[in-house]
Amino acid sequence: MAFFKYSVALVLALGVVVAAGIWSVRSSVSPTARHIILISIDTCRADHLSCYGYKVKSTPSIDAVAEEGIVFEHTISPIPQTLPAHCSMLTGTIPPYHGVHDNSGYRFDESNVTLAEILREVGYTTGAVISASVLDSKFAIDQGFDTYHDRFETSPDGEIVAERKGEETTRLGLKWLGEHRDENFFFFLHYFDPHAAYQPPEPFASTFGSNAYAGEIAYVDHCIDQFLIKLKELGLYDSALIIITSDHGEMLGEHGEPQHKYFIYQSAIKVPLIFKLPGQKKPARIRSVVGLIDILPTVCGFLKIETPDHLQGKDLSALCQGEDDALQDRHLFCESLWATIYNGNSLLGIVNDRFKYIQTTRPELYDLIEDPAESNNLIEQEPERARSMQEKLAQMLEQSTREEYSDDESQIDAETLARIRSLGYVGGTVVDDFSFDQTKDDPKDLLDYHLLNDRSAFYLMTGEFAQAELIAEEMIQKRPDCFVGYERLGSAALARGDHSKAVIYLQKAIEICPANTPAADIYNNRGLAYAGKGDFQRALLDFDQANELDPSYAKAYNNRGILHVKNNDYDRAICDFDKALELDPGYAQARRNRAVAYKKKGDAEPSIETSTKRSN
Repeated sequence: MAFFKYSVALVLALGVVVAAGIWSVRSSVSPTARHIILISIDTCRADHLSCYGYKVKSTPSIDAVAEEGIVFEHTISPIPQTLPAHCSMLTGTIPPYHGVHDNSGYRFDESNVTLAEILREVGYTTGAVISASVLDSKFAIDQGFDTYHDRFETSPDGEIVAERKGEETTRLGLKWLGEHRDENFFFFLHYFDPHAAYQPPEPFASTFGSNAYAGEIAYVDHCIDQFLIKLKELGLYDSALIIITSDHGEMLGEHGEPQHKYFIYQSAIKVPLIFKLPGQKKPARIRSVVGLIDILPTVCGFLKIETPDHLQGKDLSALCQGEDDALQDRHLFCESLWATIYNGNSLLGIVNDRFKYIQTTRPELYDLIEDPAESNNLIEQEPERARSMQEKLAQMLEQSTREEYSDDESQIDAETLARIRSLGYVGGTVVDDFSFDQTKDDPKDLLDYHLLNDRSAFYLMTGEFAQAELIAEEMIQKRPDCFVGYERLGSAALARGDHSKAVIYLQKAIEICPANTPAADIYNNRGLAYAGKGDFQRALLDFDQANELDPSYAKAYNNRGILHVKNNDYDRAICDFDKALELDPGYAQARRNRAVAYKKKGDAEPSIETSTKRSN
């Protein structure tokens, strides 16, 4: 299913848009929808908002919007991870189509069409303030935004800064709002606070006591209130189309998972979705199952803009305006490929108004109305329903999975990776597996191993290497055929400076790493271990192998350049640093190393002309 993105010519004098390909505008944009605001609250379960029935008044500001807006009671995220879920939110497509399945190891392909791109083509100024490095523009999710505020500076003491608190996000949002108040605009505001670790400020910490997660959501509600107050002060609120949602939920220990990313039960994928229409005062609640993928087509539906014809999302604008419900027999996709890291099976799900089917080694079927906790698997009691939903899932995957991306799946630079790991996103890169293979281990049976992996990675990140090694050894005892435990031991040994042991463990990881698992990081680390032993020749070979596996892997070019400097081969070093900077213009370490190479060579360093999409 080939797909090409076409441009659209905006004829300002006539106020119309002429189609040049896949999408166009059916009529002029309504003057009552001058301002479109999308607010995403990261890691926010629907049932922790009081307008969704939470027992404590946690979200009075969002409740006020709900009281004059449209509340969708059953909204599904396609994946419980921040980056791929936002890719779906901004494109109206599921991960098998847009191609991003994890928070690292992927880069959003430019052939995808975002809501920001569509709205910019019809004359809207587009801007975003994001609150965590997992949505960094280096992943190319900033497509279509005129300004995309994702800058996270390193603190003076060298500590990694990977997120900003809601207060700072709001301040930057208000600044952007003041600068663009007189324009038609689309503004994306992202809050990260409910993500672990939960540390709400006062008075929310005291008010919610031991339930710090709810306190974080209440804090974000307070921040959103400041933004809404400013909208009203500027006279923009009534003319605004406001959308409040989340990328995914949080398991909070249900089904044994403390946070999110591993399972696709409702606590992880059921999210809030509220639309406040321009001039709307009469509230409505819609029970039909909808998805994050419906946001783009619904916004376009309100603005009378035709959408790309490949979308899996549906236009809900008629439903919002009280017209007949055309969503009967709607099924929505969800996935988690995380267990593939451990040679386990994928979790591929399909959800309708009442039932959820999960395709894996031991399939699952739940009645979400009678069994909202998903504790009673009906797979044996209702085999025909399970078979029917399995067939719908297979058909959905056949129609939506595309493979003709540019060679853009990549590891990211060391600084960005460190920021992501500091947010708790650790573990590995998943395998894109959408087969209905029932011979692999069931993810339910690998949960204990997954939790060990998370703990080991956490101890690595915090410098507690002995603890990381003890857990990694336990991982190897449980699954000696899985490369992850050996990779953890190798990384810990490398961090401790035991380069000989690091080589041994990383060699074992490479030997048993599946062919379809990206291993550039492992080769790079083994190269560092060889370099630490003084074996520069083998180190160079490993860095070369890392770049052969992933030509966009800037770290290996930087590390190779360092070795060339040590060998007094400054020309080759400069060439490698230039390549690293070509791949990642913001790679500060490579820039510093390049300057050192020129100084040692005795030449004046020429300036580097770089351009990035980022504008802050």
